Amino acid sequence: MSFCVNGLCDFLLCLKAHINEQTAKKIDRQQTFASLPQGIDVNDFDVIYQDTQKLEYESIPFVGKVVKPGNYRTYKINDYRNRIITEKLSTLSTKTHSLLLLGSSQGFGYYAKDKESFANQLAHQLPTFDIDNYTTPAQTTLQTLAYWHKITINNPHKHYDIAIILNGPFDYISECRNAALLSSRQNDLSNRESRPAIYNVYRKLVNKFMSDKKNSLNQCALPAEQKAIAQQTIEHLKDIVSYGERSNIATLAFIPPALWGNDANIENIRPLLMPAEEVIFSKISKTQSDLADNTEAIISLNHLFDDKKELFFLDQGAHLTPKGSELMTKVIANHIKRILNL
Repeated sequence: MSFCVNGLCDFLLCLKAHINEQTAKKIDRQQTFASLPQGIDVNDFDVIYQDTQKLEYESIPFVGKVVKPGNYRTYKINDYRNRIITEKLSTLSTKTHSLLLLGSSQGFGYYAKDKESFANQLAHQLPTFDIDNYTTPAQTTLQTLAYWHKITINNPHKHYDIAIILNGPFDYISECRNAALLSSRQNDLSNRESRPAIYNVYRKLVNKFMSDKKNSLNQCALPAEQKAIAQQTIEHLKDIVSYGERSNIATLAFIPPALWGNDANIENIRPLLMPAEEVIFSKISKTQSDLADNTEAIISLNHLFDDKKELFFLDQGAHLTPKGSELMTKVIANHIKRILNL
């Protein structure tokens, strides 16, 4: 009897989890399409969106999740886990420089066709550069440094003239959202799998109808913590730049545009933003930019879209429209030319 009850409860819990997952995906899709700026072809974007949902990931120690090699139609990932540039360039084919690209989703070209991806646009700006795109969605600065270590170990004889890091905002997004979730899950996740299913059902009912729910303070709401998070991100970027310099590779770190802490037009996204989160993220983002201004090799691009009427963000993940990516690429390409005296 106990076996049947527990088995039924396990089945119901699994079914509920599946339903919740599908519901969350449906809501995410609705929100993403509702936030698209004017001028974006919905049918065209729908193909990209479907391909993005098909991306498969694997976990690498210290590096975290990276996209598995494969042909995802919009995204073609080779055995080195690079998103390869497939569009043939009509400009010079002789490659005289090599460039390593590291960072998170904006460098990866999330929700971007091949020809509109950051790496491809950079290739057009720098036609004599051979570009290895090791960026991966949802990667923190600390994971980026670990990834560079691994790339060096796996390819000890590969040398790059310059390394470009495009990262920063995801650090505080992930850390602060995890901090907000911790209080509600810390007593549940650690032992959930070892408990009988009937106990889990009981606890869910108690939590829903009987618990005295108290909202704990998200530590990211504290000014001291906001400053510490911003400083930590900059220190990680400094460590990355130092690693490049020790490897005799010119290195520049760019903090890409975010939804917070600037004067960019985000009217298409604003209905989706949480007010409390927006306040926290804006303060951290501004501190990041201020700290970056005091460094030479770390450049904040968070004010790139200030006071422009165009909508450059696709969604609440701060992924860029083709035009937004193009503007960012031109600025970065100019910095590369300057540092290499081109």
